[in-house]
Amino acid sequence: MAQKGITLYTATGDAPHIAAGDDAAIYRAVFGSNSGITDADNRLVCTRVNDTTISVDTGVFSNQGYMLRVDAPINLSVDMGQAGYFRRDLVVAEYTIGGGLTSDTHVLKVIKGTQNASEAGATDPALTQDSLITGSAGNKRQEPLFRLRISGTSLGVNIERIAPYIGGFYA
Repeated sequence: MAQKGITLYTATGDAPHIAAGDDAAIYRAVFGSNSGITDADNRLVCTRVNDTTISVDTGVFSNQGYMLRVDAPINLSVDMGQAGYFRRDLVVAEYTIGGGLTSDTHVLKVIKGTQNASEAGATDPALTQDSLITGSAGNKRQEPLFRLRISGTSLGVNIERIAPYIGGFYA
């Protein structure tokens, strides 16, 4: 189909006509195709709870137009480091396209990096970054929001926001 009305009334009993990709196309038109934090009031703040737990506070994130809303703080587990080593983990928004009988998912999760004996040698983990726009290159996109720098067995206060703010809300 070359065109599709998105905001149409659907009669009772008819199949719904709006898919997640339709909604994402609207948000890409507003925010652009890039991913980032979109909510001007709630900026998805990440804080340390302890050395194995972080908390992500409220906000909205666009993953190539697919929106993820955190409406109450959520805790995520972080694997403890090893004494004498350094590691970088990433907090990501992971969108996975389902299909058939499998629903799509969009969740925040921690991707564990590889430990290294030197801080300079610790690098970010590789992420899966298939295009959600074309849908032809794969079915998963992981977009980084925060970097966790782990030194030995301590997360400390080494949390860095790396996701951009998008949508012109932040001058």
